[in-house]
Amino acid sequence: MLRNLVSFLRARSWNDSRRILDEHPELLYSAASDMLAIMIQDPQTTAMVYPGLSQAKRDPLLREHLGLLRRCREVGVGRAFAELEGR
Repeated sequence: MLRNLVSFLRARSWNDSRRILDEHPELLYSAASDMLAIMIQDPQTTAMVYPGLSQAKRDPLLREHLGLLRRCREVGVGRAFAELEGR
């Protein structure tokens, strides 16, 4: 699950992120969101996910992905991504 979660976080576009979720529905389980929430608390881990990015840039990006995962579980992948793209 960790490898797929990191792939989701590193996807080049929201379309790629959605494709990863479609291919790995286990990322929609609360365990993936819980794992990401724990990762966000550790600057060394987040630096491994996004090497070369400052913590000031990593944190909002990770939180946005966490919010997206949670929203996907609440309303479904299609609606969550439509909301994301509609803002």
